[in-house]
Amino acid sequence: MSVYYLTLGDIQTICFQAVKQLYKFNEPLPEFETRYAQKLEAVLSIPETEVFGKQAHPTLIEKAACYFYYIIKNHPFLNGNKRVAVIATYVFLRLNDHELTASWEAVYDFAILISQPTKNHEKEFKQVIEFLEKNTRERGRPLL
Repeated sequence: MSVYYLTLGDIQTICFQAVKQLYKFNEPLPEFETRYAQKLEAVLSIPETEVFGKQAHPTLIEKAACYFYYIIKNHPFLNGNKRVAVIATYVFLRLNDHELTASWEAVYDFAILISQPTKNHEKEFKQVIEFLEKNTRERGRPLL
């Protein structure tokens, strides 16, 4: 399976700009340059991680869950992390011929839920995978 992974440039030009245009919140999004660079770059590397020569996150959904979960939890931006996480996940899936089927409101509400403090990150990450499995399909494939 050939996977297109998001780059720092993708986050800056596609995701970050889309967030500014699509979401009209009372809280403005800070400039991209104010990000916590090491945190964002670390998050972007997670979907490609290999352990002992095997992918830590072998499925496309697991890779998408990494962008969603770790952008929210690692907080690489001063503000707008949930918004960026939603758009990054959407863009990643689209670039890999998949699409979210849930409404924007449902995805954002789920992002709010995931942003709450947790004691069990493994369980919570599995929740993200399950949510994306239920709400993602290959592009061009009809809804069931």
